[in-house]
Amino acid sequence: MRRIVALVLVGVGVAGLVLAAMLRFYATPRVVVAPLDQFSETVSVAEGATYLDVGELELAEDRTLVATRTVRGDVGAGTDDTAVWDVFVKIIDPDKPGSGEDQLVSATTDRVAFDRRSSEAVTCCDENVNGEPTEHEGIEYKFPFGAEQRTYQYFDTSLRRATDMEFVAEEEIDGLTVYRYEQRIEPTRITEIDVPGSLVGDEEPSLTLDRYYANTRTVWVEPTTGVIVRGAESQLSTLRDDTGRDRLTITEADLAFDDETVAAQADVARDGIAQARLVTTTGPLVLLVVGVIALGAGLVLALGGGSGTGGRVAEPREPAYT
Repeated sequence: MRRIVALVLVGVGVAGLVLAAMLRFYATPRVVVAPLDQFSETVSVAEGATYLDVGELELAEDRTLVATRTVRGDVGAGTDDTAVWDVFVKIIDPDKPGSGEDQLVSATTDRVAFDRRSSEAVTCCDENVNGEPTEHEGIEYKFPFGAEQRTYQYFDTSLRRATDMEFVAEEEIDGLTVYRYEQRIEPTRITEIDVPGSLVGDEEPSLTLDRYYANTRTVWVEPTTGVIVRGAESQLSTLRDDTGRDRLTITEADLAFDDETVAAQADVARDGIAQARLVTTTGPLVLLVVGVIALGAGLVLALGGGSGTGGRVAEPREPAYT
């Protein structure tokens, strides 16, 4: 019986050690990855915003804007290594008369493929911005697992390229330690637009003006999971003539996640931290301890079996006399 118990304990011990190693070094890189079936919504609000009301051909000032970003994973297009997300952003003015499209200020789409571990963009899968084929670069929407205090290349859909996103400080949000990063985009020409001369106070019936875009984007990232817990943007888009003078403001808005979005993103980060710890730390450690204890107990029983109930009882001997 003792021998059987010893063998069982040794088996349990070896299994525990093997499972600990497999969980830490084999399962972790396959479990701690961005999801293929991602679905999320974030809401940002801007107070006192200015934008060009295209329908009315007039400038709307001191307005409230609400931006809703919906992210859906294309499971069929993804692989073990690559996630594909479709992103739809709509901005509305809830104070405009009507509903639905009547209140729509702008809408954009973005289809991006990226590495599920590093979050780096991958060229594939019909990636596009607003339906136009676009080669993404850097990271977008999510930082890598184990984000570092350094500069990342972060993709901007208006520029259609990545620029520096610099680490600024370590802070705390809702009990979570987060890293604050900042991306500064100086006024950059992105396209040209034909507009009625009357829109900019010109006698010409039509003018071709350059559209310039600038933005200061700030994100607060939970480093273990790479989840963006809070986000804010200060956007400025104008039309300039060939002298470099701004003739019209298209958009001027300071957008920031609302409180409900921040709370929801913090919960997502906390869940991700718990899952990551389970497979990288807690699970392997428990299995390692159980394995060592079981293996040790089994070896003690096996090696000490000669004097126990499972061994042969020694026969008494006569004392030796010299």
